[in-house]
Amino acid sequence: MKGLFEFYCLHRKFLLFNLVIRNLKIRYRKSVLGFFWTLLVPAAMALVYYFVFSFVVRVNIDKYLLFVMVGLMPWMFISMAISTSTESLVINFNILSKVPIAYQAFPLAEVVSGMINFILSFVVLVALSLVYQNYPSWSWFGLLPIYFLLFLQTYSIALMLAIAHVYLRDIKHLVGIFIQIWMYLTPIIYNASLIPERFRPYFMLNPIYGIIESTHVIFMKGVWPPMSLWYQMLLWTLALNTCAYLLHRNRRLRLVEGI
Repeated sequence: MKGLFEFYCLHRKFLLFNLVIRNLKIRYRKSVLGFFWTLLVPAAMALVYYFVFSFVVRVNIDKYLLFVMVGLMPWMFISMAISTSTESLVINFNILSKVPIAYQAFPLAEVVSGMINFILSFVVLVALSLVYQNYPSWSWFGLLPIYFLLFLQTYSIALMLAIAHVYLRDIKHLVGIFIQIWMYLTPIIYNASLIPERFRPYFMLNPIYGIIESTHVIFMKGVWPPMSLWYQMLLWTLALNTCAYLLHRNRRLRLVEGI
């Protein structure tokens, strides 16, 4: 139990709080629109996809703009949190080399900052749902555990990549390429029903497949996701957290030397 408290920095809540506040201040410093960029970027991307896939390629998906935003908002959180977390240890080397501090607090703070932005921007999904007359239902309560699992998965991936980046600086370039590929392997801008049946088991190997598909089910159909998606999400969350925890336990005493 003590090891898990350390892994999630629950014994350093004040440190984590200050790092998150610092990240948010730096992110919006000298910005005219500030937080609204969190809303404008996914909204602009969604409009581009809506135009391309509704009028050019013509994907036959009902309420396509809402469909895209439902998948794009959590994806923006994942991609941004992982991108910023990957370099967080190297960027904060001066602090880590001088102060005995929990190094995992830096990638965790990046993920928490991203989650705060995501939660605040959730109002966009609610407003868009009302526009399309997809009114809130009891199934929306399923979003709470789903987004919690999303947070745990993102933190695990971010921590492992941050540690890997300490020893191999090429990781930050590979992450950019990987995120681009990962997005198109996830049913964000297309419906999972379009995936041929014989290939669907391979898509289940995508850690966030269940998360994105479950949010689509909740928003678009207003029902509880099937148990197969819950099993997929839970198994991947457990696997990723276990791998990240073991890597943390193995590297925690020697990590600063590698930077």
